[in-house]
Amino acid sequence: MTAQLAEIVRNGVARGTFVSVDPAVTARALLDATGRFHNPCYAREWQFPGIDAEFEAVVDLVLRGLRA
Repeated sequence: MTAQLAEIVRNGVARGTFVSVDPAVTARALLDATGRFHNPCYAREWQFPGIDAEFEAVVDLVLRGLRA
């Protein structure tokens, strides 16, 4: 997953969509920031009310931080 995210970040930087960042470091940070939404140890929480809104808030925050 880290390599896939790094490639997405690398492409975003190359296109000017994202600010200039280290793709590998940023990919790791993205996984750390979103772990609650993809790590199976949190699977119980995925059924909680409001989890979709919480995920969208994290994605919005991350994208605002990356946008050029």
